[in-house]
Amino acid sequence: MYDAVIVGAGAAGLSAALGLLCSPAVARMRREGVEPRILVVSKLQPLRSHTGSAEGGIAASLGNVESDDWHWHYYDTVKGGDWLVDQDAARLLAEYAPQTVINLERQGVAFSRTDEGRIAQRRFGGHTREFGGEPVRRAAYAADRIGHQILHTLWQQCVAEGVAFAEEWYVTDLVLAEDGGRAAGVVAFDTHAGAVKAVHARNVLIATGGAGRLFHTTSNSWDLTGDGMALALDAGLQLEDVEFVQFHPTGLAHTGILLSEAARAEGGVLRNADGEAFMERYAPGHADLAARDVVSRSIMAEIDAGRGVADPKDPDGPRDCVWLDMTGIDPDRMHAVLPQVVETIEQYAHIDPVRDYVPVKPTAHYTMGGIPVTTRGEVYRWSADTDGEATRTKVAGLFAAGECSCVSVHGANRLGGNSLLDACLFGTRAGERDGRADR
Repeated sequence: MYDAVIVGAGAAGLSAALGLLCSPAVARMRREGVEPRILVVSKLQPLRSHTGSAEGGIAASLGNVESDDWHWHYYDTVKGGDWLVDQDAARLLAEYAPQTVINLERQGVAFSRTDEGRIAQRRFGGHTREFGGEPVRRAAYAADRIGHQILHTLWQQCVAEGVAFAEEWYVTDLVLAEDGGRAAGVVAFDTHAGAVKAVHARNVLIATGGAGRLFHTTSNSWDLTGDGMALALDAGLQLEDVEFVQFHPTGLAHTGILLSEAARAEGGVLRNADGEAFMERYAPGHADLAARDVVSRSIMAEIDAGRGVADPKDPDGPRDCVWLDMTGIDPDRMHAVLPQVVETIEQYAHIDPVRDYVPVKPTAHYTMGGIPVTTRGEVYRWSADTDGEATRTKVAGLFAAGECSCVSVHGANRLGGNSLLDACLFGTRAGERDGRADR
């Protein structure tokens, strides 16, 4: 019997494991001479988790480059979610973002630095000063490989703490008690042994990522197939806000491969077939750094108006792209802070972004909806009482965090930099709450 089984080894799952290990309940267990039994189950080798693909940054009002305030971040998150955000959750996200980033630094994340040695920050779409004013530098970054840095750091910390991993096990079923009121464990298929495993646990946390592979063109890796959401549905639980799926504005032509928002934060400009930098027409004052849903809709409006361009690889094909112009970025800086973006363009489009425009189009990127959870990661279900009033009932011992969950902190559209923050902050909170669950 495990004290906790965590399904998924990305930022949310690993943060939950570390949050659990740092919880007062685990400290008490250790004082009593009991070592907690924690198992992280992953259908991939953990360092292949999709967190490693995050490029641009993690949002926090550190104010290292220019003045910032968490209240502004809070406002931007609510507005960016088209006012459909759980505002209590958004307040937590913004208020504790600086603490989350500082804790990541202390754990070993190698952030890029300012000349003064502070964590470097860049602009990101939808992040503003003074409640919707000018863009602000809020995204803490590590060149354009922040997800890689966070994933490796959290994994190393888990290894150092002795967390057990079941790698390349595929969870097929979430097991609840007969009355559906408590988690009992999971059933998993061990792909190495070719055997089905029954894993009994007092607490289960689901952190399996999103469902981008439901779409033909997506930035998501092949493993993001909505597994956690499917497990919840199969167990008779509910999903929330699944109609809200974000399309990132700048997927590379028809590959869907993400070209980070950081490219526009560093000076990249979107242009139509006429060479016009069209975003200023759609989002005056914010232009290419407007929220992602605004930029994606604007791109599609240009294409529908006949101002799209063809992928140079298929010049006679459909004109369903626009140009990303990075030629105004200093080449040395481009290679220093956007190495992954440059490598992706060169390898998959055979284009030199220093000299040539790059064809881009929106690509399915992030699932805002998922398994409904509290701000402590506790899974709940809605039901009607005898008077027809809706009541919320928690499933004891069952938790979820990251993209597979829905604490409604992103509403109808997530701001760039808030996904890693969500995974790390609410993953940690879920782990801490898991540690307080009944043993």
